[in-house]
Amino acid sequence: MKLGYERSSKLYKLLKKEAKPGFDTLDDLLTEWPEVSAEWLMRGEGPMLKDGVAPVLSPETALTDAGGWLTPERRQELLDQLTPQDAILYIPARAQAGYSYTTDANALLEELTSFSLPMFPRGVFRAFDVSGNSMVPTFANADMVICKQVQNGWRNVAPGHCYVVVLNDNVVVKRINRQIRDGDATIVLHSDNSSYAPFEVALADVHEVWQVQAFLSRNVPSSNA
Repeated sequence: MKLGYERSSKLYKLLKKEAKPGFDTLDDLLTEWPEVSAEWLMRGEGPMLKDGVAPVLSPETALTDAGGWLTPERRQELLDQLTPQDAILYIPARAQAGYSYTTDANALLEELTSFSLPMFPRGVFRAFDVSGNSMVPTFANADMVICKQVQNGWRNVAPGHCYVVVLNDNVVVKRINRQIRDGDATIVLHSDNSSYAPFEVALADVHEVWQVQAFLSRNVPSSNA
């Protein structure tokens, strides 16, 4: 991070408007970006930039490509900055449609939050909401799955496990039953609910794959007695 902070949670709270910047933080910002007007930064008055300085992109806008969409690399950079150390970034159902690509970074930021669980003290984890009943009885609608990203290619996808698959315009929770081999062009995603047929997607349309490590549920079964 440009400002040299060891924990990104400091900026995360500022972006979420959960805290106000102190003098040291304001000084760090003005030192790193001297073209920014102190009057604008501290009071919200006047132009953002000092006289004679060409307009620059905001941190969120700078993370977009020429078409206005967040590229995967820049989106990942932004999401990493928003995730405090040892925290799980939560992608709620309402934000999942714009998780892969979005034209409004601010809207995405407003939807995201993070939390910690003692059994996940290290690593990069994401939490996603389950939508619908296609994974019943394993997961119910509105359950939350805690996932770890699959790294270093498809060969690390373990057959038979559940995964969150991030596609162009959707985020789905499915089971992958077959090992993906070099040269494969597609992947078959399976539901645990037999009412839903498997479907095939092109590997080129898959942006991320997260293996489900645990889940949280409000669906506590009652006693049969």
